[in-house]
Amino acid sequence: MILVPKGNGWFFEIHSFEDSRGKIPVEEFLDSIEEKVTLKFFALFVRMAEIGRIENPDQFEVFKGEPLFEFKNTKPNYRILGFHSSKIRGLMVLTHGFTKKTKKTPPGEIKLAKKRMEEYEKRN
Repeated sequence: MILVPKGNGWFFEIHSFEDSRGKIPVEEFLDSIEEKVTLKFFALFVRMAEIGRIENPDQFEVFKGEPLFEFKNTKPNYRILGFHSSKIRGLMVLTHGFTKKTKKTPPGEIKLAKKRMEEYEKRN
C-alpha cells in the first residue's frame, strides 16, 4: 500500500508492508492511536519523502548495524519501523508500529521488522 507517493523531485516513495493474508500492520497501528499522533507521523513521512531526511533524532533514527530505521513520536512513545528496499531505489517500506516501553528498541520488534523485510523483498 502506498502511504506517500513520490512527488516530482522528491527523494522517496513510502509504502507499508502487507502480509500474505492482506493485513497491513502499519495501517492497523495508525488506526489504533490518537488521530493527532497519526497526523504527526504522516507529516514526518511526507517530510522524509520530500526532502530525504529528518535531522531531529527525536523524530527519526537509523539503527546502527541494522538495515532498519524508525520514525518516532514521544509522549506517547510510539515507533514505526521500516527499511529501504534493496531492489527499488527511493522506496521506503514501513513494517509495523508499536508502543515503546523501554529505553532500547526491543529485540523482538527488530526481529519482526527484519522478517517482514525479507518477506517483502522475496515477493517484490
